[in-house]
Order: sequence, then C-alpha cells, then structure tokens
Amino acid sequence: MVFKKKDLPSFMRMRELNKYESESKLHYVMINNEIAGFYVLDGSMFKCLFIKPEYRGRGLASSIIKEIASNQVITIATTKRICGIKRIIMRLGFVSTGVVVQGKQSLLEIWISQ
Repeated sequence: MVFKKKDLPSFMRMRELNKYESESKLHYVMINNEIAGFYVLDGSMFKCLFIKPEYRGRGLASSIIKEIASNQVITIATTKRICGIKRIIMRLGFVSTGVVVQGKQSLLEIWISQ
C-alpha cells in the first residue's frame, strides 16, 4: 500500500486495504504515471474509492464507476446523508436496494447499478 494511514479517511483500515491488495482486489488509479487514488472491487461489491485531494474534481470517480458498471452489475454502500459518492451514483443511474447495513462507523444504504 503506497498510502499512509494519515492520508486516508478514518473508515479505511490499512490492514483491510493491505489484504485487498494481496488478493488483487485493490486497483490503483493512475494519472500521468502517478497514483491518483485507488478503489477496491470485491466481486460485484465496489468497496471503497479514494482519490487524492489534488486529483478531485476531474471526474475520475464518475469515470471509474461508470466503466466498471458498464461491464457488470455492482453494488455500492453509502452513508444515509447526501455525499459526493451518492450524488455520483444517483447521476449514473444506481438505485437504492432498500437494504441498510451497519458499516464500520455508521449505517450504510446499498445501491445497485442498472
């Protein structure tokens, strides 16, 4: 893992990310031969997405999610509040499954691509 714990949101656990990396489920987002972020795809579950602050606002998250969802049906968990990722997936046509699960820090709604 090329990121330090202090650089990541509190809900992202280094041990878990290292496990995903060893299982080839962690994928790096590259821009001009630099790592701009990463995402975890575990089967059909899109587990997390992180884009470095200096690369945000360029549509990277939307393009990554759109590309993956064009190849397979995926699910994404979001907090109940409106946040950036929720706005993105709603714009991309994801729909709520009505399922709510307990996440590491809060309740999460499960969304599915169409």
